[in-house]
Amino acid sequence: MGRCVTESVLIPCILLVVVVWYFQMQARERTLLLAQRVCDDMAIQLLDDTVAISYLGLRRNASGQMCIQRVYTFEFTDQTQLRRQGTVIYLGGHLETLLIEDSPVIPS
Repeated sequence: MGRCVTESVLIPCILLVVVVWYFQMQARERTLLLAQRVCDDMAIQLLDDTVAISYLGLRRNASGQMCIQRVYTFEFTDQTQLRRQGTVIYLGGHLETLLIEDSPVIPS
C-alpha cells in the first residue's frame, strides 16, 4: 500500500517538473529570438548567442492577478567592443520591459 501512495505522489510531481521545464524553455527561446531581433535592428552584436534567466518569481499584474515574472539578461557589444547588458522582463506571458543599457526599447 505504501508503494502505491508513493507512486501516486511521485508521478504527478515528475509531470509538474516536466511541464514547468517545457514552458521555461519556450520562454527562453522566445527571449533569445527577441534579443537577436533587437540587436540586429540596432546594429549591435548579441554576444554568445544566448540569454540567461536572472530572476524567476511571482508578482501581481495591473489587474491584481498573481503571475510569474521572468527576468532575462543578455550581453551585447557595439563599435566600442565593450560588453554591455540588455534586460528582458516578462510578466505572465507578456513582454513588460526591454532595456538596453538601462534605457527602454520598444521592439519593432
